[in-house]
Amino acid sequence: MSKKKRNKVGLSPGSIIYTGKFSNTNACIRITKYSQDHLNEIDLAEFRIDALLPIPNGNLWIDVQGLDQVNLITSIGNEFGLHPILIENIVDVEQRPKFEEYDNYLCLIFDTLTLNEETYSIQNLQNAIILGQDFLISFQEGHDDSFRTVRERMRNTIGKTRSKGSDYLAYALVDAQVDGYYLVMDRLEEEVETLEKNIETSNETDIRQKILHLKKELIKIRRSIQPLREALGKMSRTDSAYIEASTSIFLKDVFDHLVYLMELTENLKDMLSSIYDLYIAQISMRMNNVMKALTIISSIFIPLSFIASVYGMNFDNMPELRNPHGYFYVLGIMFIILLGMIGYFKKRGWMD
Repeated sequence: MSKKKRNKVGLSPGSIIYTGKFSNTNACIRITKYSQDHLNEIDLAEFRIDALLPIPNGNLWIDVQGLDQVNLITSIGNEFGLHPILIENIVDVEQRPKFEEYDNYLCLIFDTLTLNEETYSIQNLQNAIILGQDFLISFQEGHDDSFRTVRERMRNTIGKTRSKGSDYLAYALVDAQVDGYYLVMDRLEEEVETLEKNIETSNETDIRQKILHLKKELIKIRRSIQPLREALGKMSRTDSAYIEASTSIFLKDVFDHLVYLMELTENLKDMLSSIYDLYIAQISMRMNNVMKALTIISSIFIPLSFIASVYGMNFDNMPELRNPHGYFYVLGIMFIILLGMIGYFKKRGWMD
């Protein structure tokens, strides 16, 4: 739990505190007014009501970059009549994705997943979508534009995103993030497969740390995918007037993608568990080989040590001590015993 999250303890419901770690010095508001025949984009440094004037037979998309802009988000929420609890949830990144229905709008909260290629660490960035009649408000955490691909598609082509309503735009934004999930999972799958191939040659400590790290990251991914799957299932079945039946079909398709991603996540966790079991088995095998070698060496030297200890007592009544060739006789006997025991161990297959 983050420090900012702990600072919320004891405050009244609806206390709007950003619980993330990203700080945006300047507010970034992108306003897009669009229809099949028209597209107008406006970038603002501060919120202006006059910029929200709709176009005839068109839709309005307001995109806010930076959940730390609490005053800006509150102003937009007041303008569109958003519930204070909803505004609190938008800036509170320490929660699970969810879908909620209100009288005049719908809300979907979900994550953007990014992968650090060097450390294979997952970063969760929260997004929120407010869907109403002919308008959509989106909120993004972090410094990068998570919806850039959708924005570029609207600029370059006059497709369904431009010709359909705000509900289809909401679908397009979620679908773009789920496509990003596939890229993250593909890279993790490649890393797990590489780990499996190199398990015999990798450093033991290194491979153990990698397995535990990847398991932790997969759990983080599951925390984003599983509740979003439930939220989209609920969203695709809603009878709200803000979502057309044709758009519900697309939402169900994204739901199916999330089901597949959940299965892939579980499969990768199972693969990591198998790799970890193989890693433990290899350690046990190496330890057994070491113990086997030590046992064989000990078994060989036990009778030799016994002979050496007997003739090391130096009693007067030991005739072998006065034999001029006694030393060589004893060495010969010890050498014969050594060869015999080695032959016996090899015959039993203990020295393979």
